[in-house]
Amino acid sequence: MQACQVIFGDELTISREFLEYVQLSGVKSAYRKRAKETHPDSLVGQGQVAQLRGAQQFQRVQKAYKNLSFYLDAREKGVRVAVVSPAARANPYQAGRTARTDFNRKRAQARHRQKTAGSAGQGCGYSKERPSHNGTQGNLFSGRLPNRPLLFGHFLYYSGLVSWQSLIKALVWQRSSRPRLGEIGCRFGWLSPEDVFSLLRSPDGRPIGQRAVDRGLLTPRQLNTLLALQKSQQKRLGEYFVQNRIFEKARLQEILRRYYAHNYRQSKRARQAC
Repeated sequence: MQACQVIFGDELTISREFLEYVQLSGVKSAYRKRAKETHPDSLVGQGQVAQLRGAQQFQRVQKAYKNLSFYLDAREKGVRVAVVSPAARANPYQAGRTARTDFNRKRAQARHRQKTAGSAGQGCGYSKERPSHNGTQGNLFSGRLPNRPLLFGHFLYYSGLVSWQSLIKALVWQRSSRPRLGEIGCRFGWLSPEDVFSLLRSPDGRPIGQRAVDRGLLTPRQLNTLLALQKSQQKRLGEYFVQNRIFEKARLQEILRRYYAHNYRQSKRARQAC
């Protein structure tokens, strides 16, 4: 984040969404501008102190551009680079202790999951709920299924198969796995990298697609098309529970059949009531 402030300026609001969408072309453009402003040649004839400060600033710009290029390259390869918080920079000793504690805790949790993986779900192909990612057992719903059509995630919860906490984690995983709207728009030629960069520089809490429509960069029909494509390319919710060994594939197929049967019965009942 500090590298972004050096390259783009202090007036830019850095958010997770910005880091996800920023493109190398935008970084290069901002870098050239900053490098030109801070280049030592532009300070010829000024005092020695001003030249020294300018040289230091120019070096910071070079380092920031190198760090951002590394981040973008890692992001394109699917590697998530941890962002160091200001608190960690201010107290690296404490940050190191915290990191070691987190590592040991996660390793202990992984060993516990491995020990329970062999026995959990034997005979039925699934475990109703394994320990959650923070080591605690999630609360399972124990009532009756609602008499209405349900989304698949809600069906899992109301069937007592997963906890609400696990369902939220699955939905976050699904959302993070889908392609970014700006990338799809650029692929179709409806948006340019400069358009996306401009939208990310001025976040106002609204989705990027809605802001693109308000600025006349997309039509409502184009936005709906992009949203439909984005949704169609995201991973299915059930894959999360298979990957995390909450369900086996065969058991997931059985649950899906029950899910479709439930929604069919509820839809048929609603039609008959009309």
